[in-house]
Amino acid sequence: MTQEEYILIGKVLGVWGISGGLKIGVLTDFPERFDAGNELLVGRKLYTISQTNWQKAQVIVHLSGIDDIDTALELKDALVEIPASALKELPEGVYYDFQLIGLEVVDLSGVKIGQIKEILHMPSNDIYVSSYGVKEALIPAIKDVVKEINLKTGKIIIDPIPGLLD
Repeated sequence: MTQEEYILIGKVLGVWGISGGLKIGVLTDFPERFDAGNELLVGRKLYTISQTNWQKAQVIVHLSGIDDIDTALELKDALVEIPASALKELPEGVYYDFQLIGLEVVDLSGVKIGQIKEILHMPSNDIYVSSYGVKEALIPAIKDVVKEINLKTGKIIIDPIPGLLD
């Protein structure tokens, strides 16, 4: 498999206890991916989850074959991924972050504004961080501003509100 065929869903932050538990920072909207019995790629090696305990936005998992602290320490800072084929289908108009990052941002007349480099998940709406030149624009992901997202052309068309690009 190539690099593009894996999707990042977490990162091993450290070990938990002496029996090989791993504390994972979760980067997915589908926490059930960490349920016992599921398979994950940790450091590009396939493991089966044998036990799961949630602690706020982090999960403590025990993986088959990782039974002691020394083996668990070898996985510290490892990426936790799934194959792209395991992605859940999203409703129309809803996107995974990785699908949007890198898209070109243009205004209604086609003038290039920048490129999406980050997505901030805020309580009211997401914010697309677009870099243009040496500046950044924080684009609210709302219908009044974002008029079209086209993954095929790689563009997001916006109607900037006054002051957005100043």
